[in-house]
Amino acid sequence: MFLLAGTKLVDLLETSLRVGLALAPENMREPTRIAAIVTQIIWPGIMVLGPFLLVLTGVAFAADLAIGGWIVSVTPIIPDFKRIDPLKGFGRLFSHAALAEIVKALVKFAVVSVVAAWLMKSWLNDFFHIAAETWPYAPRHVASLTTEVFLILATALAAVTLFEVPYQLWQHRDQLKMSRQEIKDEQRDQEGSPQTKRRIRGLRMKLARARMMSEVPKADVVIVNPEHYAAALAYREDGMRAPRLVAKGTGLIALRIRAVAEVLAYVYRLKAAREDGAPEPPLPRDGRFEPPEDLDA
Repeated sequence: MFLLAGTKLVDLLETSLRVGLALAPENMREPTRIAAIVTQIIWPGIMVLGPFLLVLTGVAFAADLAIGGWIVSVTPIIPDFKRIDPLKGFGRLFSHAALAEIVKALVKFAVVSVVAAWLMKSWLNDFFHIAAETWPYAPRHVASLTTEVFLILATALAAVTLFEVPYQLWQHRDQLKMSRQEIKDEQRDQEGSPQTKRRIRGLRMKLARARMMSEVPKADVVIVNPEHYAAALAYREDGMRAPRLVAKGTGLIALRIRAVAEVLAYVYRLKAAREDGAPEPPLPRDGRFEPPEDLDA
């Protein structure tokens, strides 16, 4: 902007200076004319600063839009009283992030200071010669030197910023990571609490056992080994290539399977005895028709 509009900026500054120096004293004695005179003097200055401020605003808006995208939110303007908490403020002041920002600021300041000192030392005579120059060459020379100094300093600052990009990318990825507690909380929110999952698992097992026990009467044989394991098999010669496992279990489940099988076997023997007119078969000698009290557990 300085390179393209530098001449116009100098002309506007010259106009503002001429209007200010040519102000007639009698005009200052009339309050009604003061506002118009002040506007006439200030307007060239506004024309100088206005485009520069607009360019800065546009660059800042474009950079933010390129990084974060178009986001419409009122959250940033909502008062947050946590930010004025002294304790949290001190915590942020002495945090790792604050230390990193301080180090980066010192590095940038050091680089820009070294470059500025080199420029002043190299171009000191040029700035001294400006005092001997006449109008309008002096302001044009000042504008040229200022533009060159600004571009060199901006290039140095941009070079330092390029070295900061990898750190910013790493910091951004690190901030996106979730802590172990956050992962646990997310899993609990998605899958439910451990107590709820255990309860659901227990209900599923109970329903599965109930369905399995309903298949025991369809079994043709129950195999035990000898007390703690039980497996019920069903076989149909006309529809099965091999026996099918319909129920299995250990411990109390095995005891339940054996109890059901013994009851069914006794019922079948009793039915056959009544049909043949034979005496009723005796009850099992070990009394397994009386299941233990904790069988339903």
